[in-house]
Amino acid sequence: MKQNDLPLSENETHRKELEAKAEILKALANPVRLCLMEQIIKRDETTVSDLVTCMGARQSLISQYLGRLRSLGFVESRKSGNLVYYSCKNKAVRDLVEYILESNI
Repeated sequence: MKQNDLPLSENETHRKELEAKAEILKALANPVRLCLMEQIIKRDETTVSDLVTCMGARQSLISQYLGRLRSLGFVESRKSGNLVYYSCKNKAVRDLVEYILESNI
């Protein structure tokens, strides 16, 4: 029996892949993080101070969420002087966020 034909309870590799993909969905399931992704994609590149309008979140929370998005590979950052600029270069993430935002749910 091939690995992919095994039930999930016995297919450790497949289960780990699904858990990793679920983390992507969990990250976007938070309204503030989804707002951050929306603004970053719309602006191409932006700073934390430009994102404080997202859902009324404090700057410290936004910075924390951006760190999570960066660790997942959703956003990239570059430093210029004392500012950090965030952008989304990940086409798959960009497409997924745009799909979610454009859906009529």
